[in-house]
Amino acid sequence: MRAFYAVIWSVIWPFFNLVHPVRCAGRENLPAGAAVVCGNHTAMSDPFFLVFAVGLKNQMRVMAKAELMRVPVIGWLLKMAGVFGVDRGKA
Repeated sequence: MRAFYAVIWSVIWPFFNLVHPVRCAGRENLPAGAAVVCGNHTAMSDPFFLVFAVGLKNQMRVMAKAELMRVPVIGWLLKMAGVFGVDRGKA
């Protein structure tokens, strides 16, 4: 999964950096091990920006609604990139 994540990153990052360049402040404060990062999710692009802020060195696992994971091609791509589905309203 790490290799697929790097390929997806290499394809998507230049596009986002060209269209909407952002600057990340405080990346050095992330711990060396695992961490939970929660975003406001004010736009559909927020998960991309959080992944880019963490950097390619640390693979981020993103939560998505389970319905999105059931779409044939998109679900497979997301699963290969490390995204996991969650049923909304259930424990």
